This record gives sequence, C-alpha cells and structure tokens, in this order.
Amino acid sequence: MSQNWYAIYTKPQWEKKVTSILKRKKFKSYCPLVVKAGNKKNAFQPLFPSYVFVQAMPNEMSAIKQTQGVINFVYWLTQPAVIKNNEIDAIKEFVDDYKDIRVEKTEVNMNDNVLLIGDSSTIVGDKMILVKNKTMKAILPSLGFSIIAEVDDHAKAKVIYA
Repeated sequence: MSQNWYAIYTKPQWEKKVTSILKRKKFKSYCPLVVKAGNKKNAFQPLFPSYVFVQAMPNEMSAIKQTQGVINFVYWLTQPAVIKNNEIDAIKEFVDDYKDIRVEKTEVNMNDNVLLIGDSSTIVGDKMILVKNKTMKAILPSLGFSIIAEVDDHAKAKVIYA
C-alpha cells in the first residue's frame, strides 16, 4: 500500500494548528499559505480556508480524524478524495511563484490532469492556454478548484506539470 494525499476539513481558522498537530504526529501535512495585505502588516493566511492536505495510508485515517481541529476528510463518491501528487506539487509551485492568488470553484472531473493556463496566446505544450493577458491559472480537478494569479509584465508562461 502506498501513501496518498487527502484533503481534510478543519474547524474555521484551525488550518495552521491542525498542520502543526499532524506534523507532531509524524504525518506529512501541507497548508498552502499566501500573504494577505493587512492594515498594519502582512499576514499569512491559508489559500484554501478550512482545508489541510495530509499524506497518509488508508489505515491511518482514523488517527487523522481524531486529531484536534479536524472535522472530516473531503469525500468524493462516498470515499475520501485522493488528491493527485501533481496537483499538490502544482499548488506548492504556484504559491512559491505567484502573489495575489485567488481560489475559484470549478467543475470536477477526476480523470483530468492538473491544467496550467498562462499568459500566452499560443498553446505551450498540451497544458497551457490563454485566459487573458497577465493571468496564470492552475485547474485542480481532484479538489474542484482553480487557483488564479495576476502576474507582472516580465513573467513567462511555463508548463509546471503536463
């Protein structure tokens, strides 16, 4: 059996705490954080409110569900939704490379691969197409979300994962 990535729901504003608790329990967990400009200082906030990603074996799920702050796994068709590795990698790279990221709900098709859409009017590889000038978009079918960032004039469109 291999470990899979799963999304878990947390109590509101418990994302960072749950990530920390899971790491103390020796689970690989990830809470993508983005900078949100505040009145006095910038603060890091979760990109996906009330979501944390955890890598685990199926037999470890009950221990994760018993973690303080965890509400439940995100389910798809009566099973905990498995998040593809390339989607986790795309989120990490997107968060590292871009600022002013926003999240949008999108139609779910679990058979799709991560799709990155960039600021070029031509198709680059088979995974990048135009949205509009200066916009990067990663479609994450396992989650049913897209993440979108406005980029500067010097940014180059690139395929992160095909």
